[in-house]
Amino acid sequence: MYGDEWTYKEIISIELMDHLPEVTVRTNGVGLPALSKGQFKVTGYGTSLLFIQKGSSPYIYIEMKDRKIFINDKDPEQTQIWYQQLIEKMD
Repeated sequence: MYGDEWTYKEIISIELMDHLPEVTVRTNGVGLPALSKGQFKVTGYGTSLLFIQKGSSPYIYIEMKDRKIFINDKDPEQTQIWYQQLIEKMD
């Protein structure tokens, strides 16, 4: 489910966020107490693809031409590693 792949050159911007914006509606996917995976409406961002472990800050926001993605890991250090890897690939 949602096993898409994207190239680094499709990324417009990347941001590391301490707080996830308000998620208002699940449009397609799974919304469990500890996990959100799928399409959700996010305040200020519109329909976005979430791969979120709830309550595990920080969160990575990836903006692409036709897609917005929020992702993190249960382990905040792993999320930081992913963010650094993405930033390095963007340079």
